[in-house]
Amino acid sequence: MIKVFDFKCTNGHVFEEFVDGTVTTTRCGCGANATKIASATQHILEGHSGDFPGRHMKWVKEHEAAGQKGRESQQR
Repeated sequence: MIKVFDFKCTNGHVFEEFVDGTVTTTRCGCGANATKIASATQHILEGHSGDFPGRHMKWVKEHEAAGQKGRESQQR
């Protein structure tokens, strides 16, 4: 299956290329050999379950503040 992977050449260039998942090396545009590197992923830790304590504490504070704002606007 063809997917996009990140590669880094011996000259330090980092680039993406569509290759088969079994490919581990390719050639950079500068002509140097390049090897597959681990890609950074995008992720957001959810805070509502409590599985991530730091994020959960932030989630609780955000929701408490939103609730307080809602109560203040209702009292006016």
